[in-house]
Amino acid sequence: MRRIVVVLILFMALGAQADTLKLDSVFGSWQLMYRGNYGYAFHFFPDYRTVIMVYLGNHAVVFKGVYTSEEDSRVRVNVYEMKDDMNPSSPDLAGGFQKVASTYFLFGASVNGSGRGAEMSLYPVRVIIDGNNSEGYFEPEIRLQRN
Repeated sequence: MRRIVVVLILFMALGAQADTLKLDSVFGSWQLMYRGNYGYAFHFFPDYRTVIMVYLGNHAVVFKGVYTSEEDSRVRVNVYEMKDDMNPSSPDLAGGFQKVASTYFLFGASVNGSGRGAEMSLYPVRVIIDGNNSEGYFEPEIRLQRN
């Protein structure tokens, strides 16, 4: 009986460590692309800036913001600029952005693996754009590959 209890405690402790997300594990570029130029690209910089691109076929919506961690395994992106770029293959990140207020994304997140083979899973918890609930803007689970 003691062995079973010890084994259960070990599994729970290991599971709790795996659930904690460290911000340094999200640094870098992550991408999920589908046919027809649909998909996502997330760029997390060490200075906590982020650029998120949502590819929608013939255009891309680009968000600029800063990210932080909330609770154990959540990433919050506070967006300060966004734009709709008609050149999805090479969006212009320098100009044409509009300032936005009350815009943020909250994701449940986990990173598995390391290096170029790493995979980050994001689960949208809350998507607020210009103060409005925009659930459905992201897929329920986004599995990004580090590139």
